[in-house]
Amino acid sequence: MSVLPLTVAVNFQPPIQLPDTVHEVRTFGPSTATLFGPVPLDISICGVQIRHPFYFVDAILPPIVGYDLMKAVRLVVDVDNHLV
Repeated sequence: MSVLPLTVAVNFQPPIQLPDTVHEVRTFGPSTATLFGPVPLDISICGVQIRHPFYFVDAILPPIVGYDLMKAVRLVVDVDNHLV
């Protein structure tokens, strides 16, 4: 699952229409978060074009990219050398 903050949604051209679909998920700890989506977005990562579902959350956080996206675009993480 890939998650973006709602503040990023205003930067897309054309503007993103968030669906009425929401999902309540548990966070690490006792609280929950409301996710809007999924919203399929066309993205390009390392020269690979893909359409991938993203969820949006009303919180201040960095973009969270799930393993499903990493697998789809065949990203390899080299932790020792700080490379993707």
